[in-house]
Amino acid sequence: IGWESEWKMDGSLSGTEGQSKRLEALKIELTGNVPKDAEILTYVHVQNEGDLGPFAMGKLAGTEGKGERLERIRLELDNFPGYVLKYNVQVAFFNRISILRYQYC
Repeated sequence: IGWESEWKMDGSLSGTEGQSKRLEALKIELTGNVPKDAEILTYVHVQNEGDLGPFAMGKLAGTEGKGERLERIRLELDNFPGYVLKYNVQVAFFNRISILRYQYC
């Protein structure tokens, strides 16, 4: 399948559901009125590679073309005082798992 043709935002799902396709990599971006020096750092755990990161916004987090799945994702706010980051993941053979991360900088 490769990279999706459009960026997802505002709670839209990214990836596939019910197709047994693995997520190999992701990129995170911010839009709008973002505080100066604010960013989201991405950390991942990749099959056969281990823990990777941090990756800055806009950078590929994971691998490309190796067929190795992302097994864990951690997103961290940097220089976002008072903001909350929420995200969800879908884990095979389980219902959707909601994860709520707080970090005040």
